[in-house]
Amino acid sequence: RSYAKIPPFLGVDEEGGYVSRLNKINAVPWTDPMEVYGDAGDEQAVYDLGTTFAEGIAGLGFNLDFAPVADVVTNPNNTEIGSRSFNDDPEIAAKMVVQMVKGLQDGNVIACLKHFPGHGSTSADSHYGKSVSERTLEELRATEFIPFRAGIEAGAELVMVSHMTLPQVTGNDEPCDFSYTVVTELLREELGFEGLIITDATTMAGFTLPMSPRS
Repeated sequence: RSYAKIPPFLGVDEEGGYVSRLNKINAVPWTDPMEVYGDAGDEQAVYDLGTTFAEGIAGLGFNLDFAPVADVVTNPNNTEIGSRSFNDDPEIAAKMVVQMVKGLQDGNVIACLKHFPGHGSTSADSHYGKSVSERTLEELRATEFIPFRAGIEAGAELVMVSHMTLPQVTGNDEPCDFSYTVVTELLREELGFEGLIITDATTMAGFTLPMSPRS
């Protein structure tokens, strides 16, 4: 940090539930999966979780949390998101996302909404290979975009874009984080996000694109 002209982002995955890196070293308490909090509808509890996570994260020198998950599970066979999602009702999920964003950022930790444009409709896990959503733009607007829009309006400073493909919207099999349609036309222009956009982990198999032969 002392050598950096621009302060670096130092991030960690701390969603709570089974995606908790810091619980393993007792920096944050164990929590139920986020769907438990969404099902209970307890917005204050989610805000309090955000501030608790922020205290543990900042106490270790991190300033960025790759959370909250803003996905809405619309496919009961989805394995990648599952109980990481607050709720399958987008309005309930949106309320919880807002509280987590506020709790984290009130604790001086940057929140990152993920996994745009919404990974809850897929069946394959993009950690292990190609993951496809057949959702249309109308379906995304009616469901998946609602928590992301709410989180953006609440002040989330980062959005993570998924490796999944969205052929009914993009017209091709590009991962969403390579797609001008998804990143610029939808996230930047339609949802009005002006912060930092990042990809999901580039070590994931769903990130791989066919490469042209070297000349």
